[in-house]
Amino acid sequence: MSIHERIREIRQALGLSQAKFAKDISISSGYVAGLELGNRKVNDRMIKLICTQYNVNEAWLRDGTGEMLRSASDSRLERIIALFHQLEPAFQDYILEQTDRLLALQNRRAQGGSHAKQLKSMGCLPKRNAAHGFFLNHFLFCRGTQECFGLTMPPV
Repeated sequence: MSIHERIREIRQALGLSQAKFAKDISISSGYVAGLELGNRKVNDRMIKLICTQYNVNEAWLRDGTGEMLRSASDSRLERIIALFHQLEPAFQDYILEQTDRLLALQNRRAQGGSHAKQLKSMGCLPKRNAAHGFFLNHFLFCRGTQECFGLTMPPV
Protein backbone atom coordinates (compact mmCIF):
# COMPACT_ATOMS: atom_id res chain seq x y z
CA MET A 1 0.00 0.00 0.00
CA SER A 2 1.36 3.43 -0.91
CA ILE A 3 1.42 6.51 1.31
CA HIS A 4 -1.33 7.94 -0.90
CA GLU A 5 -3.54 4.93 -0.19
CA ARG A 6 -2.78 5.20 3.53
CA ILE A 7 -3.92 8.83 3.51
CA ARG A 8 -7.23 7.73 2.00
CA GLU A 9 -7.46 4.92 4.56
CA ILE A 10 -6.96 7.40 7.44
CA ARG A 11 -9.64 9.71 6.11
CA GLN A 12 -12.11 6.88 5.57
CA ALA A 13 -11.34 5.24 8.93
CA LEU A 14 -12.13 8.56 10.64
CA GLY A 15 -15.33 8.91 8.62
CA LEU A 16 -14.29 12.23 7.09
CA SER A 17 -15.16 13.67 3.71
CA GLN A 18 -12.33 15.02 1.59
CA ALA A 19 -13.65 18.53 2.29
CA LYS A 20 -13.60 18.06 6.10
CA PHE A 21 -10.18 16.37 6.01
CA ALA A 22 -8.84 19.24 3.89
CA LYS A 23 -10.32 21.91 6.15
CA ASP A 24 -8.81 20.32 9.27
CA ILE A 25 -5.28 20.47 7.84
CA SER A 26 -5.75 23.77 5.95
CA ILE A 27 -5.50 22.53 2.38
CA SER A 28 -8.03 22.38 -0.46
CA SER A 29 -10.24 19.36 -1.04
CA GLY A 30 -8.80 19.18 -4.56
CA TYR A 31 -5.35 18.82 -3.03
CA VAL A 32 -6.61 15.95 -0.84
CA ALA A 33 -8.03 14.26 -3.93
CA GLY A 34 -4.67 14.68 -5.65
CA LEU A 35 -2.86 13.20 -2.65
CA GLU A 36 -5.14 10.19 -2.50
CA LEU A 37 -4.84 9.55 -6.24
CA GLY A 38 -1.06 9.87 -6.16
CA ASN A 39 -1.04 13.02 -8.29
CA ARG A 40 0.46 15.14 -5.51
CA LYS A 41 3.71 14.60 -3.65
CA VAL A 42 3.38 13.94 0.08
CA ASN A 43 6.05 16.08 1.77
CA ASP A 44 7.26 16.05 5.39
CA ARG A 45 5.09 19.04 6.29
CA MET A 46 1.96 17.23 5.08
CA ILE A 47 2.92 14.09 6.99
CA LYS A 48 3.42 16.10 10.20
CA LEU A 49 0.08 17.89 9.74
CA ILE A 50 -1.83 14.65 9.26
CA CYS A 51 -0.09 12.91 12.15
CA THR A 52 -0.61 15.82 14.53
CA GLN A 53 -4.21 16.53 13.57
CA TYR A 54 -5.42 12.94 13.60
CA ASN A 55 -3.05 11.25 16.08
CA VAL A 56 -1.62 9.06 13.31
CA ASN A 57 1.50 6.96 13.84
CA GLU A 58 4.09 8.59 11.57
CA ALA A 59 5.89 5.30 10.86
CA TRP A 60 2.60 3.77 9.72
CA LEU A 61 1.85 6.70 7.43
CA ARG A 62 5.32 6.72 5.89
CA ASP A 63 5.84 2.98 5.35
CA GLY A 64 2.96 1.02 6.86
CA THR A 65 4.75 -0.26 9.96
CA GLY A 66 2.95 -0.41 13.30
CA GLU A 67 -0.60 0.66 14.07
CA MET A 68 -2.41 3.41 12.19
CA LEU A 69 -3.22 5.48 15.29
CA ARG A 70 -1.08 6.33 18.28
CA SER A 71 -2.46 5.83 21.76
CA ALA A 72 -3.78 8.90 23.55
CA SER A 73 -1.11 8.63 26.23
CA ASP A 74 1.66 8.70 23.61
CA SER A 75 0.32 11.89 22.07
CA ARG A 76 -0.09 13.59 25.47
CA LEU A 77 3.47 12.71 26.42
CA GLU A 78 4.81 14.00 23.10
CA ARG A 79 2.87 17.25 23.56
CA ILE A 80 4.20 17.73 27.09
CA ILE A 81 7.76 17.13 25.93
CA ALA A 82 7.42 19.53 23.01
CA LEU A 83 5.96 22.26 25.23
CA PHE A 84 8.55 21.67 27.93
CA HIS A 85 11.39 22.15 25.43
CA GLN A 86 9.95 25.51 24.40
CA LEU A 87 10.20 26.86 27.96
CA GLU A 88 13.12 28.80 29.37
CA PRO A 89 15.21 26.82 31.91
CA ALA A 90 13.73 28.69 34.89
CA PHE A 91 10.20 27.74 33.82
CA GLN A 92 11.29 24.15 33.16
CA ASP A 93 12.51 24.00 36.76
CA TYR A 94 9.20 25.46 37.92
CA ILE A 95 7.24 22.77 36.03
CA LEU A 96 9.36 20.02 37.57
CA GLU A 97 8.93 21.45 41.06
CA GLN A 98 5.17 21.78 40.67
CA THR A 99 4.90 18.26 39.23
CA ASP A 100 6.67 16.92 42.33
CA ARG A 101 4.22 18.82 44.53
CA LEU A 102 1.22 17.56 42.56
CA LEU A 103 2.43 13.98 42.95
CA ALA A 104 2.83 14.50 46.70
CA LEU A 105 -0.69 15.94 46.85
CA GLN A 106 -2.05 13.01 44.86
CA ASN A 107 -0.39 10.60 47.28
CA ARG A 108 -1.87 12.44 50.29
CA ARG A 109 -5.31 12.32 48.70
CA ALA A 110 -4.91 8.59 48.00
CA GLN A 111 -4.28 8.12 51.71
CA GLY A 112 -7.73 9.45 52.50
CA GLY A 113 -7.30 13.19 52.69
CA SER A 114 -10.43 15.20 51.90
CA HIS A 115 -10.10 17.53 48.94
CA ALA A 116 -12.24 20.22 50.57
CA LYS A 117 -10.43 20.00 53.91
CA GLN A 118 -7.06 20.31 52.18
CA LEU A 119 -8.27 23.37 50.26
CA LYS A 120 -9.60 25.07 53.37
CA SER A 121 -6.41 24.33 55.31
CA MET A 122 -4.45 26.07 52.55
CA GLY A 123 -6.71 29.15 52.59
CA CYS A 124 -8.41 28.45 49.26
CA LEU A 125 -12.09 28.86 48.50
CA PRO A 126 -13.08 26.14 46.01
CA LYS A 127 -16.05 26.57 43.73
CA ARG A 128 -18.73 23.96 44.19
CA ASN A 129 -18.15 20.82 42.09
CA ALA A 130 -14.79 22.18 40.93
CA ALA A 131 -12.74 19.09 41.79
CA HIS A 132 -12.21 17.93 38.21
CA GLY A 133 -10.86 21.27 37.02
CA PHE A 134 -9.12 22.12 40.25
CA PHE A 135 -5.52 21.65 39.22
CA LEU A 136 -5.86 23.80 36.11
CA ASN A 137 -8.09 26.44 37.63
CA HIS A 138 -7.23 26.58 41.33
CA PHE A 139 -5.55 30.00 41.09
CA LEU A 140 -8.86 31.45 39.90
CA PHE A 141 -10.51 30.88 43.25
CA CYS A 142 -7.70 31.32 45.73
CA ARG A 143 -7.79 34.33 48.02
CA GLY A 144 -5.21 36.30 46.07
CA THR A 145 -2.31 34.45 47.64
CA GLN A 146 0.63 33.33 45.54
CA GLU A 147 0.71 29.97 47.26
CA CYS A 148 -2.24 27.65 47.17
CA PHE A 149 -2.24 23.94 47.94
CA GLY A 150 1.55 24.02 47.95
CA LEU A 151 1.66 25.28 44.36
CA THR A 152 3.63 28.49 44.08
CA MET A 153 3.24 30.86 41.17
CA PRO A 154 6.52 31.61 39.35
CA PRO A 155 7.88 35.16 39.61
CA VAL A 156 6.68 37.34 36.74
